[in-house]
Amino acid sequence: MSQAVITSFGTAPIQLEKGYSSLGVIVDGTDDQILHAFRHQDAKLVRGASIYKTDEHEFYPMVKSTNMAIHEKDGYIGLGIEIAGTLKQVESMFRNTDTRFVLGDKIPKSEEFFYYPMVNKDSLMS
Repeated sequence: MSQAVITSFGTAPIQLEKGYSSLGVIVDGTDDQILHAFRHQDAKLVRGASIYKTDEHEFYPMVKSTNMAIHEKDGYIGLGIEIAGTLKQVESMFRNTDTRFVLGDKIPKSEEFFYYPMVNKDSLMS
């Protein structure tokens, strides 16, 4: 099974050549938080700017493929991925994007769930 990997700043074009596609959003967090949240995805997390006076960075997530249907409802588009964590952790990562989350299954032996992010289509990056 493939796993999420953090890649260096400026490597998005390389990831495109390898078949990864942008999710059209930027997420924030520490390396550990982002890797934990995307651990069930075949994802490349392109490191971006550091967040002032924290150990967090912006990340540009790119995924290889998804088998999940992408839905649109009330102006929000599903990203076709699942994010693992508590609601507080997941909301924190998407704090700069107008995002709603659909609750998925509980992760066994933890306090975490899978969440399916839906982003306001007007806030997606092209």
